[in-house]
Amino acid sequence: MTLALAPTLKLPVELVTESVAILARRRMGKSNAAKVLVEQLFKASQQVVVVDPKGDWWGLRSSRDGKGPGLPIVVAGGEHGDVPLEASGGELVARLVVEQRVSIVLDLSKFRKHEVATFMAAFLETFYRLKA
Repeated sequence: MTLALAPTLKLPVELVTESVAILARRRMGKSNAAKVLVEQLFKASQQVVVVDPKGDWWGLRSSRDGKGPGLPIVVAGGEHGDVPLEASGGELVARLVVEQRVSIVLDLSKFRKHEVATFMAAFLETFYRLKA
């Protein structure tokens, strides 16, 4: 199976286990490319975890034109979250994500910098330990 990121760019679904960087200057489509990648991974039945520091990714739940449904993905935290996030909840959220294989957007936009650090340290430590 391949991930179709553009008409001339197809990548193997095994990309999900690799480290990937999308690099370009400002306003050159990095976020759009990342969203297309996430959509393709989701459609390929791969688990997706998006860490969203600015609160932009909740829009995955609607179509590009905003008139239809998008991905049925859980959004935690932020203005548009299905459930709130607490800075102390990183370990609990990581356990849920791993054990229930939940695809999720972690909207950290309401957190202060120290709360982001607290949440992400616990989330990542637990996530990587459980996924190992």
